[in-house]
Amino acid sequence: MDKADIIVRPVEWTDKDLVFSTWLRGQYWGSDYYSLMDQDQYFQDYAKKVTRYLTRPGTKVDCAVLKDSPEMVLGYIVYNNDHLFWTYVKRDYRKQGIMNLLLRDIKFKDYSGHTKAGVSIAKKKKLTFNPTQE
Repeated sequence: MDKADIIVRPVEWTDKDLVFSTWLRGQYWGSDYYSLMDQDQYFQDYAKKVTRYLTRPGTKVDCAVLKDSPEMVLGYIVYNNDHLFWTYVKRDYRKQGIMNLLLRDIKFKDYSGHTKAGVSIAKKKKLTFNPTQE
């Protein structure tokens, strides 16, 4: 897939379920910390936290989509000002530059999505881990 086939657009109402579910599952299964919790308790409690993040004034979600099929979300980022809450790219589209396209020229200072992949992105972008951004 050519990068020219992919564009970044703001989140749409029809994308919300994908964002919510992949964030919840990704944080649980991708984190040594959260996966120590009882699974039912995590999904009940962390769903409230994700909802707070997504509805916080100023929070933005940018989606990478196919230019010819803008309803096909390949990945997304969730952020507020210079804080990066969460990043996600569908497994079949990873290692194709989609995350770099999403992160583009935005100058983030810190992040809170602490997974193995999140830490790797943070190191490349020189971000500080800051889970207190609520």
